[in-house]
Amino acid sequence: MNIIMRIQIAVLAAVLTITYACGGNSSSDGEIQTSANAGRKNTSVQREKVEVSPKDLSAKGVGPITEYKPEAISKVLVKQGKDLFMAKCAMCHKMDQKTLGPPLRGITGRHTPEWVLNMLLAPEKMIEKDPAAKKLYAIYNTPMINQQLSEKEAKAIYDYLRSE
Repeated sequence: MNIIMRIQIAVLAAVLTITYACGGNSSSDGEIQTSANAGRKNTSVQREKVEVSPKDLSAKGVGPITEYKPEAISKVLVKQGKDLFMAKCAMCHKMDQKTLGPPLRGITGRHTPEWVLNMLLAPEKMIEKDPAAKKLYAIYNTPMINQQLSEKEAKAIYDYLRSE
């Protein structure tokens, strides 16, 4: 087997592993599939209650953002934020279901804008020093990967999240 074919197989294996780990084992209608019911519908199995972070509208988190007053939601910024979310966040986060990371619908109502932006921009610092981020890490046991977002990109994702 030549080196190109080995690389292709390794990339395919990585993509399949990530897809499976990020929720590839649940059906589109919210049902959980287990080995016992895989491939057939079982309406008696319901998705577990998803744990979300507690409401804390005072903590600003740890990171570069100390003050942020969002303006009116911009359709252009929401579109940019959605595109960024799909490219950089959707692999591990869904809006309404628990995957590798917590579901994100309503996060802007549970945390300050500064907290959300700091989590997007400096997840390592947040997990190390912020109580709410530490709790999420304890629940999911997976640290959020720093996507090296610019402040402008993080604000676009924030606008997308608050528009949902």
